[in-house]
Amino acid sequence: MDEATSALAELLHDYRDSWHIGHQDSPPAWVAVRRPTITQTHVLVALDIQGLRAKLAATGRPAP
Repeated sequence: MDEATSALAELLHDYRDSWHIGHQDSPPAWVAVRRPTITQTHVLVALDIQGLRAKLAATGRPAP
């Protein structure tokens, strides 16, 4: 498993219960989306997976 795949696996393990995480090609970005209620949407965008991890960490740990 390469470093990027390992980083993604760790990120998904840590946040999969509270965030939908994906990558888009155009423009290239990592995106995390959370819908805490029907009328709220939280979106985080980063150029790389480490940047997305930092932004997710700044929101606090996901609820168990």
